[in-house]
Amino acid sequence: VAAYMPFSHEVDQLRAIRSQLKLRWFDKSVGHSMVAIVGAGRGEGGSYLAANLAIVFAQMGESTLLIDADMRSPRQHTLFDLNNQLGFSSLLAGRSDVASALHTIQFIPKLQVLPAGPIPPNPLELLNRDNLTELLDWAGKTYDIVLLDTSSASVGSDSMIIAAKAKAAIAVARTNSTKKSDFQNLISELKRSNINVVGSVLNDPPIINVGP
Repeated sequence: VAAYMPFSHEVDQLRAIRSQLKLRWFDKSVGHSMVAIVGAGRGEGGSYLAANLAIVFAQMGESTLLIDADMRSPRQHTLFDLNNQLGFSSLLAGRSDVASALHTIQFIPKLQVLPAGPIPPNPLELLNRDNLTELLDWAGKTYDIVLLDTSSASVGSDSMIIAAKAKAAIAVARTNSTKKSDFQNLISELKRSNINVVGSVLNDPPIINVGP
């Protein structure tokens, strides 16, 4: 939506989120160039949010990297129509170099996307390798903005590992989908892990009629 409907109300909301993130977190001079998008359950719109935030940051002129770090149900290669033969999992497994796995989005030259790559049988094992730290250190030094799309907290601890490396997270929920208790548990777990919760986003908010 950010690429094809840039003047819509929804994109105005995305730009507002972008502004808040610039105010609250992103500052490369102090090492704050990275944030993970984390949801409590599946189908909450975290991948959609990550893709559109990456686009609006790149449209502003920020060199932006979107990493699909969801090695269980990846979505970014579908959203951007990318080849997913090489990606995040390939780098962690030592089966590819960064240059071979990165995709530059033609109509948004400031945006590059690292898809998830083949789904591995052992996501947690890959995430505990030193390759992850090396990759994120490189990304944080190379790009102004790094966004990490993660798997939902309900399927394992993948998202917590990635958010801890990023040092910051945006918590995502969806109206009539996310349980309040699950969301509260997500926030508590992020804070217990000393991860900065930069903010939260509610997808499909209820429409409130305020009258004439």
